[in-house]
Amino acid sequence: MSWLNVVGQFFRDITNRRIRRGAFPSVRHFNDSIDPCIEQRKLEPTPCIWAAYADDILVRVTRARVPSSKMDLVSVGVLILLELQGLGM
Repeated sequence: MSWLNVVGQFFRDITNRRIRRGAFPSVRHFNDSIDPCIEQRKLEPTPCIWAAYADDILVRVTRARVPSSKMDLVSVGVLILLELQGLGM
């Protein structure tokens, strides 16, 4: 799971637990409603466990930067590199 997913889950939880259930006449009331949820989260932190390998990320970044006409050459190159590293598919 990426850190961006963890951030998204955090805001989803605040939205579901506090924002949708409340009516806030002012920003202060809004903040006062969210603060307990944030404090609870600090007491029970959940670590972000990185689930992707750097090589996989680099392959995806390289693929995203290459024009589509060169995509086949990149794919073949990646497969060759994986074979050379013993990670053939």
